[in-house]
Amino acid sequence: MVAAKSMAIAKEKEIVLGETIKFTVSYDVLGHDVLDKTGIIAREPNSVGKYLVFVADIDEWCEPSTDMFHRLDPGYVSKDARDLLSRTKILEYTEV
Repeated sequence: MVAAKSMAIAKEKEIVLGETIKFTVSYDVLGHDVLDKTGIIAREPNSVGKYLVFVADIDEWCEPSTDMFHRLDPGYVSKDARDLLSRTKILEYTEV
């Protein structure tokens, strides 16, 4: 038997852009409750630690805190998510 102190604890994988998440709390996004809906992590955390997430069911974007969702398959990025990310870019301000 292995002593508890010598057992290795698996470190949770870091969130990868394109991962699919599922909302675990009631959260209003422009009049839609996204509880139990899925979303795709599209951008890394902002200055307050919130990821930009696209929710396809309602065709909207949101910035939930990490305690509002769980990761369905950590580290896995679907083809649909890769396609979405390839078409997504940060808005740039240009002077006219």
